[in-house]
Amino acid sequence: MTIESRDRFLADFARVAPTLPGARAPWLSRVRRRALDRFAETGLPSQRDEDWRYTSVAGIVKRPFTVLPDSAGRVTTPEIDAPGFGRFSPHRLVFVDGRYVPALSAMGPLPGGVTLGSLGETLGDASEALEPFLSDDRHHTVFATLNTAFMADGLYLHLSRGTAIAEPIHALFISTAEDAAAYPRNLIVAEDGAHATVIEHYAGLDGIGYLTNAVTQIFAAGNATIAHYKLQQETLRAFHIAGIHVAQSRASRLESHSIALGAALARNDITTAFDAEGCEATLN
Repeated sequence: MTIESRDRFLADFARVAPTLPGARAPWLSRVRRRALDRFAETGLPSQRDEDWRYTSVAGIVKRPFTVLPDSAGRVTTPEIDAPGFGRFSPHRLVFVDGRYVPALSAMGPLPGGVTLGSLGETLGDASEALEPFLSDDRHHTVFATLNTAFMADGLYLHLSRGTAIAEPIHALFISTAEDAAAYPRNLIVAEDGAHATVIEHYAGLDGIGYLTNAVTQIFAAGNATIAHYKLQQETLRAFHIAGIHVAQSRASRLESHSIALGAALARNDITTAFDAEGCEATLN
């Protein structure tokens, strides 16, 4: 990666940092700064890096991707109800250009003990309860460090002990702007014996070119079960770099199903750590 392209990302962070959720929370500022410092040391990977030997990110280096201001793009309810995006669940959270849009979202009745909503709103409340999860950067790539620095919004799901959600949760991320960069961060925390199914869905409008740099973290406590489906339907001019990172405790179960149908370049790093005995994971 050129110094010029590295400096472009650093300048973009300096521009938007004061407006990011939780910007005044010391713990979150430390998490962001540590991630940005790691990126500044290495820059984006090249094919000389062993882990990226078969993935060229030259197209990302050359494009002037920037984070959009905190405003929703041009999307209407009829557009997101179209067959291409689908309605997979009574619980749907819609994010446009990386930001949660309540007017386009809909959530049905949820059982007690479930917190479901926007990570950005939770970060805005500067909840220190998120620090152990968001500071866990095991297996994170350089792109994930950029995501940590820029993260502004995404799905936040917390399931208390023994809680189960019968219907799947559908998180739909839509990009609408040329040369825009979005950094969704999704956080799923399942306490002992909790059960849930999550659909993580990415798409773009009108054949535009943009960058999605997404990270999903899943923490499954003892005997918890999480089924995670990722559907990537980006435009054919889009770049999609993502990571799904899971920490599993005793006798927890994970199903991870990844379906990639779009993008000029798509890469999805999936890792799971068995932190205790009896864990099971299915990665499709």
